[in-house]
Amino acid sequence: DNIGGAKKETFVKESDTKDLIITVLNSNRPPKIGNLESHIGYVNKTNISFDSLDLNSNEDIDIDGEKIVYQCHYDKLKDGIVSSVNDCTSLVGLKFNPIDGQFSWDLKFGQEGDYEFKISASDGGTILKNGKELESVDHKIFTVKAENINKAPEIVDLASQSQTIKE
Repeated sequence: DNIGGAKKETFVKESDTKDLIITVLNSNRPPKIGNLESHIGYVNKTNISFDSLDLNSNEDIDIDGEKIVYQCHYDKLKDGIVSSVNDCTSLVGLKFNPIDGQFSWDLKFGQEGDYEFKISASDGGTILKNGKELESVDHKIFTVKAENINKAPEIVDLASQSQTIKE
């Protein structure tokens, strides 16, 4: 009889035991936010709304099942860098929920211009990258161009005005 091309007599009946140590390292994976579109809107006419979600779960939970907490910051310089100085909710008409990543902005008169926003998502953990322990976070940057539209003129109450005519 052959077993896998070897003769049965070549196998020896013996047993052996080895101790094995397995070390499990932290395998936390950071959240992954989907791409956020840039927008053009008109003051007093446009509402920009969207929900920030994890790409892997399509929820506010990352691939490891950890709850995501969101942050939103902005600046007015379109350079691909947004610091954490200006919180989004400091803009009039803008609501941002750090629990579910809901963003909603009703553009108002006086807010014309270019804005750059950064939405960050963190699972509260850390990851090991290039030998360094870093915060487990992802972020996406998008822009909003708020344009002015022709504001209708307002007529003031003429009855309360008086005029003297000299003859």
